[in-house]
Amino acid sequence: MFLRIVLSVTVMAVVACATSEKVPLYYLSGLSAAVFSPDGRRAAVANFNTIWILDTDSMKKVMSFSGYYRYGTNNTLAFIGNDRIASTGRYKLPHKQEFEAAIRIWNLQDQYSGAVVIELPELGQYPISLAWSDATGALAAGGENGAVVLLEPDGHGGYGKRQLPGLGGPVLDVVFSRDGSMLAAAGVHPEVPIWNTQSLQEVGSLPVKGNVSDLDLIADKRSLLVAGDELRLWKFLTEEEVGNIDNPTLAGDYITVATLVAISTFLVAFGGTPYFPTDPAWGQDYGFCARVTAAAPSGEYLADVHSGITKEKIRIIGIASGEVIRTLNPRGGHTCGVAFSPDGTKLLIANSRVARLYDTSSWKHEDFTLK
Repeated sequence: MFLRIVLSVTVMAVVACATSEKVPLYYLSGLSAAVFSPDGRRAAVANFNTIWILDTDSMKKVMSFSGYYRYGTNNTLAFIGNDRIASTGRYKLPHKQEFEAAIRIWNLQDQYSGAVVIELPELGQYPISLAWSDATGALAAGGENGAVVLLEPDGHGGYGKRQLPGLGGPVLDVVFSRDGSMLAAAGVHPEVPIWNTQSLQEVGSLPVKGNVSDLDLIADKRSLLVAGDELRLWKFLTEEEVGNIDNPTLAGDYITVATLVAISTFLVAFGGTPYFPTDPAWGQDYGFCARVTAAAPSGEYLADVHSGITKEKIRIIGIASGEVIRTLNPRGGHTCGVAFSPDGTKLLIANSRVARLYDTSSWKHEDFTLK
């Protein structure tokens, strides 16, 4: 009898080991963020409480971290170089039942060392956007209360904090210019302001239609993609060019790619303000991904998706022509994370059902799996 039990357990263990390589990542619900490392060898996806680091060659999970009550948005993860990753989340105050906004930074070379926690009470309870500047090493974060904080390396492994004027509503995305000298922010606000990161003075602003849920820097064209009710490209080169925004009809050098108004299931009927759940532990919140975009670094095309409960389709739009050149359907359902690899050869999709990688030359895909 004992021998039979041992044999049964052994067989079960062998079967588990043999099949574990084939477990798809989409068995884990509610993926809501997607980002590549600067060298493109790793990617990261996340849901409301876990972050997975993925190998883009083997298509498998490398490691995972606790996300500490993240929110459903494409803009809450940022690689800091190739060996660290930062995420927005909430921090529980010691000996209290209260939470406040925070950023956690993990060292991918030593996943067991724990995270560095940067408390950001300036952002209220919920930090909902994050960006990193490769040029300066600075981080920027936006909160549900409209505040924007700039975090700059202090030379001793820490960060100094400076607060920018912010927006009149939740900050759904922030992005640096290529040289890190300017920072754009967008969200529940009638315009996209641009600040000089040294003086913290506003140097220009772009009027927009509706709330803006996504900003993307097109590195090779040095332009800013603004995704609101319309998609716009805006020159994002120097302070002098940004400062010449006097006439809204001539704001920068933007072009309208498309006007795609979605039936959003994620906005409160009064005022269009995103819904903030009182307890994110109950489940994912997709209030910040009514529209998600990603721009290829070359500026050749962009991915555009309106997240929703209907069977969504992701459009690949040629930036020069403004025409849809491809339509993708990654199993449908709440796509809140899209990202192009640094060389533009891959497109990462993260939604409530799948973490998928597309080859942009053939548009064939492969799904990530767990080890």
